[in-house]
Amino acid sequence: MSFYIIRHLPTPWNLEKKLQGTKDISITPPDTNTLNKIKQNLKVFESIDFDHVLVSQLKRTRETAKQYGYSTVEEEPLINELNFGEFEGKSKAQMLSKVGDDWYEDATKLILGETLLNFEHRMFLFNEKYKNKTVLIFAHGAVTRALIALSEDNTIKTMNKREVQNNSLTIIH
Repeated sequence: MSFYIIRHLPTPWNLEKKLQGTKDISITPPDTNTLNKIKQNLKVFESIDFDHVLVSQLKRTRETAKQYGYSTVEEEPLINELNFGEFEGKSKAQMLSKVGDDWYEDATKLILGETLLNFEHRMFLFNEKYKNKTVLIFAHGAVTRALIALSEDNTIKTMNKREVQNNSLTIIH
């Protein structure tokens, strides 16, 4: 298994520090720094023959894939972003004031728009489905953090102790 994960490019809500979750929001036009980062990331995997190039069902991942030069992609619902429920469109601080330390210490205890146990199950299913593949994934912050946590800890409990920036490349072997 080799996962090359690009977190989608910034959206207006990212810039406003709002949680997006399942809201289908477009990316902002890439600036020079973003375009330079895309070039850097492309150099890392330019000689890799990917078995799959995946996007979620949310347009921000497909738009990001296009900015990277990938117009032929596969939609994979398992990597849809975490549903934040009532907190979509609100700040992370507003969510944290309600959910408390469990966000960082044991995410699996939380129920937002979906239970985090269900989200963890989706990530396990994704790992199982693509375990013997080399995959380029255009995904989301929670998905990326969850896949990192599963690869390191075999659980997503502490996934939110990690930080994943927009347009960052994460490699999991």
